[in-house]
Amino acid sequence: MIFTKNKILSDDVLSLKFLLKRITGLIGNDLESEYKDAILNGKSLGLLMIQRLEESKFDYKIEINQENESWLHLQLAINYGSTTN
Repeated sequence: MIFTKNKILSDDVLSLKFLLKRITGLIGNDLESEYKDAILNGKSLGLLMIQRLEESKFDYKIEINQENESWLHLQLAINYGSTTN
């Protein structure tokens, strides 16, 4: 499991929320179409690749603290199968 917290620009909060909501909502053919479009157009594949994994979980939260700073919290869990023989 990976946890990370990154400071983001306040100007980017709305567009980032939209992007993350759209990507985490993609399933089936829509996900595959978006993935192929990203490959053909030189877009980032990272989040799309995670979304395509069968046993992965990707959660996020955007938080604005008391100092009016914007923070992106990410949690990623990927099941790679058994680690024992």
